[in-house]
Amino acid sequence: MDLARAVISEASGGDIWSSWNAGVRSFQLLQISRGRPQAGGGAPTPSA
Repeated sequence: MDLARAVISEASGGDIWSSWNAGVRSFQLLQISRGRPQAGGGAPTPSA
């Protein structure tokens, strides 16, 4: 996954990956606020 990250970051100047991260994060926050487990895809969220 780190290799894919590096390639995407290089190819796009980080813009696409930043947008993806923001989207994943907001999705995770939405799932947490709904009290539901994560649907999957991406890094696991820390159970703080």
